[in-house]
Amino acid sequence: MTEHDQQGDYSQSDYSQMEARHLFRQRAELVQRLGKVEEELNERRRQGRHVVKKTEQAWDRSMSIIGMRPKISHHPICLLVSPELGFNVHNFHAFFLEIPPGSSDGAYHMHGEAIKYYLGGRGIEIIGDERYEVEAGDVAFIPAFTWHGTQNPGPEPLRFLAVVQGMGTSVQKNPVFLIREDMREGPEARVGRGLEEELPEGSQ
Repeated sequence: MTEHDQQGDYSQSDYSQMEARHLFRQRAELVQRLGKVEEELNERRRQGRHVVKKTEQAWDRSMSIIGMRPKISHHPICLLVSPELGFNVHNFHAFFLEIPPGSSDGAYHMHGEAIKYYLGGRGIEIIGDERYEVEAGDVAFIPAFTWHGTQNPGPEPLRFLAVVQGMGTSVQKNPVFLIREDMREGPEARVGRGLEEELPEGSQ
């Protein structure tokens, strides 16, 4: 019997039962695999895409929702902006998702911050302990690490655009927003002023 056979296959909930040497090995293998994945993502980010044309948008029923277990039935999803698609993005990804009638989104899950813009249909958005009726044109914000899920008890599909904080990214604090003076409109524009002059006092 090999060491791998002795070690067995562990799910995330079994890590607490692992011997130290096996946990060490698992972490080392995961870090190596993640490093190779990140190398490929960085290579794709170099494409520097900015736009997804409507004709390029492809719905996929085989792709698992981010963070969802494979045993949960997959809903139609259309990935829009992510490093996998050649966008130089690090902090979020964006996708369309369709919840069929009489179905729900992922049996409640949590991840980083997210925004949902409902494109069509009606449904129920559950965020923490609150339930909200939503329909096309509504917008929902899901705070980071809050249990949530979408139900569609209605007779027609519920579609929404989701923008979700990327896995492994932290909440940004104290952002500084700059405006290029040479891009300002109107007579007050002062072309040529350095960006450093736009920084708030004490931020350098």
